[in-house]
Amino acid sequence: MRLGQERRIFSAEVQTVYKQLLEDWEAVFQMPAVSEVALEASALARSRNLRGADAVHLASAARLSRETKGVRFLSFDDRLNVAASELVKLWEE
Repeated sequence: MRLGQERRIFSAEVQTVYKQLLEDWEAVFQMPAVSEVALEASALARSRNLRGADAVHLASAARLSRETKGVRFLSFDDRLNVAASELVKLWEE
């Protein structure tokens, strides 16, 4: 959604991606919000200058990657991918 707001992708693309996300939502792993993730997200937001939602995304992925094999991180935000590359493996096609 933010990429659309920043005009980095077109509104029609945002709507297509959002519709696909809603259709796939049941198949997407949903990490429960826990205090450890919130604390890690807070530290990541400060240390890596991330927005709140981005920090939660990264903290959740980092926790999951410590607990589960094969976790890969995916974001369309280059800055977030740089921060993530230090903590988790990135999704590469």
